[in-house]
Amino acid sequence: MITALLFIAISFFIGSIPFGYLVGHHLFKKDITKLGSGNIGATNTFRILGRPAGTLVFILDVCKGAVPLLLFIWAYPGLHNVTFSFYKIAVGMAAPLGHMYSPFLNFKGGKGVSTGLGVILVLSFKVAIILVVVQFAVLFVSRYVSLASITSVTLYPVLVFFLIKGDYPLLIFAFFVAALVVFKHRENIKRIINKTEPRIWA
Repeated sequence: MITALLFIAISFFIGSIPFGYLVGHHLFKKDITKLGSGNIGATNTFRILGRPAGTLVFILDVCKGAVPLLLFIWAYPGLHNVTFSFYKIAVGMAAPLGHMYSPFLNFKGGKGVSTGLGVILVLSFKVAIILVVVQFAVLFVSRYVSLASITSVTLYPVLVFFLIKGDYPLLIFAFFVAALVVFKHRENIKRIINKTEPRIWA
């Protein structure tokens, strides 16, 4: 499926668009990669540029995970074989990878949570809703965005295993995303243990 490979490349390209950096640079004349945590995601944008900018970046980052995958699914209506499932997962994986390792930022980037959420919303909507509820609950109790993200993403493969039985491509994707996001949060984990991780509010 040459077209599927093209969709994977498109998904990676769209995922690699650094909306946090672009919003900061063009709307606020600030380089968000040099402020706060240096992350281009919604959380650092929220802290540095405020709630409207953070919300905008969050929506854009979710969309860049969801839109390429939706376009791929719409391009092949009625196709549901195993090969298609694996290609669908590959297209889904490409967007968070683009966000995390953006060629526009010398293959640096964000942590992939919002973009990954966009993909999960398309692949497993009901599971995504549960994860969002869990993330907000952990955030409300702990006030750590990073801990909320880590908790929800590690729960993802567990929910897929128990609630979507037999979808092994999706289960592989869930484990892959969980491992990658946790890896990208390794410094946050150290700071949480050392109690030096900044909270979203005091």
